Amino acid sequence: EDENMLLHTLENLGRSAMARSSISVVLAMEGREGFMAYQKAGRLVQKTAHLFADIFATFHPPHLPGDIAGKSSNTQWAYREALQRHAAVLARFDASQVFLTVGDADTLWHPQYFSALAYEGLCLPKYERAWSIWQPPILLMRNLFSCPGPTRVSGYATILFDLAGLANQRFSSHLCYSAYSITLALASHSLVSGWDRDVIAE
Repeated sequence: EDENMLLHTLENLGRSAMARSSISVVLAMEGREGFMAYQKAGRLVQKTAHLFADIFATFHPPHLPGDIAGKSSNTQWAYREALQRHAAVLARFDASQVFLTVGDADTLWHPQYFSALAYEGLCLPKYERAWSIWQPPILLMRNLFSCPGPTRVSGYATILFDLAGLANQRFSSHLCYSAYSITLALASHSLVSGWDRDVIAE
């Protein structure tokens, strides 16, 4: 992914009022990018460390048995690495009160998303919170006007589909994808165990 775009994404994430006290960022990098990925991650961490409670990078090794290269297996690797890094802190919290958020390299979160997530999530009963998934509307606007016409049309269709799914769930459930939040209780449940390693998209 483009380094400048990633820097903009991180700086935008750092606009959250909760960033310095409560947000730990995991840059889930692909090891198959080689030494360039380590250099890029190092520069990004150095430039944005002051914005977050913690930020570090993981490097998903290529050719792991059972892994299909893609976002899902990379997310699973980053999830396991984050659990190890923060094990002592996480042990002090109820897993249903720890929120894990997954986004793409170009996801621009609203500055109040994490505050709203914490408020809404913590207002729910524990059992309901543990099994919930939160997703903001996916608006494919970041590069909408610089991409080819057919891609732009499909982007408009995706925006309409996403907003319609969030507005009316009488006909079918809305599918969460790309950028969303879940609790650690859900991710660590024995029926879930994080993310699938044998699919491309999560």
